[in-house]
Amino acid sequence: MGIPFLGDMLAFLWYFKVVRRPDVYITSKLRKYGDRGLYRTHLFGSPSIIVSTPSANKFVLQADSDFIMEWPTHEIVGATSLVSVEGASHDRVRSFVVRCINRPDALRRIALVVQPRITASLKQWAHKGRIVVHKEAKKVTFENIGKFFAGFESEPVLDTLDDLFKGLISGIRSQPINLPGTTFHHALQCRNKAIAIFREEMEKRRKDASNAKDDLMEGLMKMKDEEGKHLSDIEILDNIVSLVVAGYASTSLSIMWAVYYLAKYPNVLEKLQHAESQEEHIPIHKRLDGEYITYDDISKCKYTNKVVEEVLRMANIAAFIFRTAREDVEYKGYKIPKGWRVICWIRYIHENQENFEDPRFFNPDRWNETATPGTFLVFGGGPRICPGNMLARLQVSIIIHYLVVGYRWKLVNPDAGMTYLPHPKPADDVVTFGNIGKFFAGFEFDHVSDTHLFKGLMNGIRSQPTNFPGTAYHHALKCRNKVVAVFREEMENSRKTATVARDDLMEGLVQMQDEQGKHLSDIEILDNIVSLVVAGYASTSVAIMWALYYLAEYPNVLEKLRVVEEVLRLANLSAFIFRTARKDVAYKGYKIPKGWKVMCWSRYIHENPENFENHMEFNPERWNEPAESGTFLVFGGGSRICPGNVLSRSNFNHNPSTGCRIQVRIIVMAFN
Repeated sequence: MGIPFLGDMLAFLWYFKVVRRPDVYITSKLRKYGDRGLYRTHLFGSPSIIVSTPSANKFVLQADSDFIMEWPTHEIVGATSLVSVEGASHDRVRSFVVRCINRPDALRRIALVVQPRITASLKQWAHKGRIVVHKEAKKVTFENIGKFFAGFESEPVLDTLDDLFKGLISGIRSQPINLPGTTFHHALQCRNKAIAIFREEMEKRRKDASNAKDDLMEGLMKMKDEEGKHLSDIEILDNIVSLVVAGYASTSLSIMWAVYYLAKYPNVLEKLQHAESQEEHIPIHKRLDGEYITYDDISKCKYTNKVVEEVLRMANIAAFIFRTAREDVEYKGYKIPKGWRVICWIRYIHENQENFEDPRFFNPDRWNETATPGTFLVFGGGPRICPGNMLARLQVSIIIHYLVVGYRWKLVNPDAGMTYLPHPKPADDVVTFGNIGKFFAGFEFDHVSDTHLFKGLMNGIRSQPTNFPGTAYHHALKCRNKVVAVFREEMENSRKTATVARDDLMEGLVQMQDEQGKHLSDIEILDNIVSLVVAGYASTSVAIMWALYYLAEYPNVLEKLRVVEEVLRLANLSAFIFRTARKDVAYKGYKIPKGWKVMCWSRYIHENPENFENHMEFNPERWNEPAESGTFLVFGGGSRICPGNVLSRSNFNHNPSTGCRIQVRIIVMAFN
C-alpha cells in the first residue's frame, strides 16, 4: 500500500516519468506477489486494485452493475455526459452517438467530410519539410472534430477551442483540488470557456433555422426520448465536450504512431504500396482518378486494416481505465472492497508475450488471426466501450491511404517514440560515438556521426536469439555484418598505407603479437573492436546524459562538482551482469546448479538503503568516504571487470584524489 498519504505514487511516477518503463511497474508486482492478475495498492489518493489479466479486466469492464465510472472527475467531462450517466440515460445517449459516428452510413458521410482537411494538411506537411507529427496530427484531428461535431470552420474559433481543450485535457486525471494555480482549477476554467462557445453556437441555431447543420450538435438538439422529451442544454453541451475530448486524444495519437511505425518499418509500408490485391491503395487510387476514397473502399483494404489494428495495439491510447466498486465484489476468491478504485491496466495486456508473440515488434500479420477474447481492449470493453472506435480507425486509415499513394517521409530521430529507458540524445550520444570511433579506429567525426548500425546491433544484444527476418536479433546480426565490413575496409586501408603513422586501438591490435610472434587474425581484431565500441559507447554516453540531468536538477552541486561517482551510481550503466555456472557451485549452503544462468543485479546494490543512505537522492557528499567493499560495481568486478574502466577513471593530474572519469568530467567542466 506504499507510504502514508502518498501511497505507491512515488514508485508509479518513477516507472512512468523517470525510467519510462510503465509495464515494469506491473512486472515488479508480478515478481513479488506472483501472477495473480490483481494487486492491492494505493494510487491517485485512493486505495486501489490493479487488474492486469484479460479475464479479470473483462470481468470488471462488463460488470457495469458492480463497478461505476466516477474517475476521472465528472466535473470536467460533465455530470450528464455519456461518460458519467448510467442506466437508461446512458443507453439512450449512447445509442444515438453510435448511430451518429460509428455506424456504416455515418462513417460513409464522415469519410467524405474529413478528407479535405487531411489532404490539405498533408500538403502543408510536405511544404514545411520537417514537422512534429503529434502536433500536426492534433491540429488536423481537432479541425475535423470541430467541423463534424459542431460545424465550426473558422480558424480563430478552432484555435481558441484547441487551446481550451489542451488545458481541459491536462486536468482530467489531475487531483481534484479546485484552488487557483492548480491544474484542476485551470481545466475547469477552460471547460467553462469552451462550454460558452458551444452554447453560443447552439443559441444561433435556435434563433435562425437556416443555421442548422448536419453535425453531432444538431442531432443532440433534435434528439427525443421515448416520451418525446428533448435533451436539456447542459446534457447536449456535456456530451459535446466529452466526445471532443475522447476523439481528439485517441485519433491524434493513433495518427502519430501510424506515421512513426510506417517510417520505422519500411517493409510494412512497401507491402501497403505493392500489395497484390486490387483492393489496396495504389489500385484504388488509380481507379478513383482524383476522387476521395470512400468508407467502402477503406473497408476492403484488408492489409491496411491489420496495420491499423497493430498501430492501435502498440499505441496504447488508454494505458489504463478506471472504475470504482459499488459494493464489495468477489472475484476468484478475492474481495474488491466497496469504494475502492479498480485500475484496469490495459497496456500490460497488449504488451504481454502470453497474449501477443514478440509484443514489442510491429507485426500487422499477427492479425491474420483474431486476437484471443479479452486480449485486445484498446477502446475498453463491455457496455462502456468507446462509442467512436470505428471513427478513430477510419481517420487513421485515410491518413495511411494518402501517405502511401502520395508521399515519402523519414524519422529525424529514429529512436524517438518507443523510448522507455532514457536514451542518450545529441550532445552525448553522437559526441561519445565520435570520440570512440576516433580513438578505436582512427575515424574522423563525420565518418561516425551516424550511429544507427550500432544502435541496431545493441538492440539485439539482450534479445531472444531467434534469427528470423523481422526479429531484433536478426536485425542486429545484419547491422553487425555491415559494421564489420566498415572496420574491415578501414583495416585494409591501414595496411595499404603503412607509412602513415596511426595511434589507435585498431592499429595496436593489428601490430600485436603473442609470445611466438603470431599476430591476431582479422576476425579476432574485428570482434574485439566491435565489442569494445559497444561497451564504451553505451556506458559513457549514458553517464554523460545523467551527469547533465543531475547537474540541472541539483544546481547546488554545480558549486562543488564532486559528482561523477554519484552519477555513475545512479545511472546504473549495467543494470545486471550475466554468468552461467560451469558446474554445481555451493554458496552459503545453497547450490547453484550447473548450466543455470546467474544474474548479478548490480543496480539493486547501488539503490539499496542498506548500502547507501537515502539511496534515491543525488548526493555527491556521500563519496567523502569510500563505499563499502562490494557495494559499488558500476563496471562489474573480478577478472572480467570492464577493461575500459581505467580509461573512464583517468584523473586530472591536478586533483588525483577525486576519482572522476575523464570524459564525463570534461563535459561537466564545459557546462560549468
